[in-house]
Amino acid sequence: MSPKNEKIRKQIVEWAIDPVKFVREVMGAEPEPWQAEAMMALVTNSRVAVRSGHGVGKTTALAWTILWWLCTRRPCKVAVTANTAHQLSDVLWSEIGRWKKQMRVLSNEIEIKSDKVLLKNAPDSFAAGRTARRDQPEALQGYHSDHLLFVIDEASGVPDIVFEVGQGAMSTPGAKTIMTGNPTRTTGYFYDAFHKNADRWHTMKVSCEDSSRVSPDFIEDMARQYGEESNVFAIRVKGEFAESDQDTVIPRELAAAATRRDVDPTEVGPMIWGLDVSRTGQDRTALCKRRGNTVFEVISWRDLDLMETVGRVKAEYDNARW
Repeated sequence: MSPKNEKIRKQIVEWAIDPVKFVREVMGAEPEPWQAEAMMALVTNSRVAVRSGHGVGKTTALAWTILWWLCTRRPCKVAVTANTAHQLSDVLWSEIGRWKKQMRVLSNEIEIKSDKVLLKNAPDSFAAGRTARRDQPEALQGYHSDHLLFVIDEASGVPDIVFEVGQGAMSTPGAKTIMTGNPTRTTGYFYDAFHKNADRWHTMKVSCEDSSRVSPDFIEDMARQYGEESNVFAIRVKGEFAESDQDTVIPRELAAAATRRDVDPTEVGPMIWGLDVSRTGQDRTALCKRRGNTVFEVISWRDLDLMETVGRVKAEYDNARW
């Protein structure tokens, strides 16, 4: 072994137990205090959960963690999932690619594909990305390795069935799990990690006010728009779980989840129409047409009496494509 390779081998041994040193010396970056704490916690804990406000650098921390694990262990595997395909491929995978380009050493050992990060000449070591979906809950299942890491991005939005199916693999002796997310739901696996299962997790809360990455203008704008006592401010700025509104028909967390959910427009099944009738006043009558979780059309109108609304819906039905 050449002196240069011997030096790198010794450095890898050091980096394996010090991910912050790895980020500084390989990436040429300085982690924020919370990022350093989260990565170091993974060395001594099997489960790490981080809830935070918006834009504090969660995706960057996960990208560093994935590259650190791949570069310092043989053999190794990383199972990576997120709540949507966009978050996984466009955000997290893109961030991994960005930092791979900035690596001072070992960059040539890594190859990034659309759904995998590979180690050259090491077929038993890779990171694989799978979108977490309720109808395909195997995202965290079926992985085996001497060094196994599970990474869950935007964990609050990952369906509980994904965790239920993957818990066997996640509980493999020596396996580690890190999950991050905005605390948008007050139920589920991510929420329980901070509450009834908190004794089994190293938990962290990161406010936007704790991060240099977040502009003070963003915090001020959120406070002006929603109020510092609002659920939106609590979730998006403070990294706190929202308080449930007792008089809410549809909780905000469900409405927000619906706007981010991956859907299949080719899904078979009956076309369902839902009608919200308003009659007079400022409110509008709304007609929503969907199949499965895919909304095809929403139309609305106002100032029609009951029978005029009946006629409007009948006309829509007579002229429907489906």
